[in-house]
Amino acid sequence: MASQSSLYRFYLLRADGHIAGRRDGYFDDDAAAIAAAPEAIAEHLSVEIWREERKVIALSREALARQPCLPPDPSASHLLDAP
Repeated sequence: MASQSSLYRFYLLRADGHIAGRRDGYFDDDAAAIAAAPEAIAEHLSVEIWREERKVIALSREALARQPCLPPDPSASHLLDAP
């Protein structure tokens, strides 16, 4: 892992807005974390991505479907299941 990578938290949300789960990942910047959102969201309706105390973005599955599809960069994705 690069020393400049930061821990990002992906909160997976249910339809009622409550947290259904969490995944953690190390990424170089916000853009790399956002690019990993499709992998993180799985069967959930939306995801909030946080870096420390800062909310980076909230995305719905529909919003992700409208984004241009880029091939995944295996070296950029470091998602982990949270304890």
